[in-house]
Amino acid sequence: MNVLSSLSGGKLTLAATGLLANLGGFAVVNQNSASEAISISGTFDCTYVKKNVTAIGAPAQAHILLLDVCRGKNASKGPTDYMNGASVQNQEILDLSQGNGPQGGYSTFSKGADSVRVRYQGQVVTTLNANKTPNTTFKGDWTLVTGAGKYAGTSGGSTYSGKAVSKDAVQIDWTGSYSTEGQSAAAAK
Repeated sequence: MNVLSSLSGGKLTLAATGLLANLGGFAVVNQNSASEAISISGTFDCTYVKKNVTAIGAPAQAHILLLDVCRGKNASKGPTDYMNGASVQNQEILDLSQGNGPQGGYSTFSKGADSVRVRYQGQVVTTLNANKTPNTTFKGDWTLVTGAGKYAGTSGGSTYSGKAVSKDAVQIDWTGSYSTEGQSAAAAK
């Protein structure tokens, strides 16, 4: 998330806001075992394509509601090539006061006919650097909600963290594991 801020009377106030996107994980198919938990991790830069910022309360409170969409490409960092090069679309809601507060949303990873959607929830923290510019970071948990193609019936989850890299982009790192235990039931449908 990007938050452009100014210092007013020693108190952080939001002059403009970019958004944050983050997220996390997915499911991978392990050819060796249908129920073994497999470690996965990755990273993606997400550029905002839509931002809706609504001020809540008095301007001095710097309380805002953010609705945003960002897009990027995933790069696998784990022991598997899970969703490497997959398109990512992140949709989220943030309820921030002074640049701090909860975030939540969904991220969809798509690569050809294969896709996964994860739900995430976390916290945004904004501090001022020595030069009085905002430093916005976030972290939380993600859970695999649904998969399609070779990811149908998979489950998984773990954590994500990230930071604003500009007013229009965030960088997100995620880690976790997946299981293919539910794939037999999904294939029978």
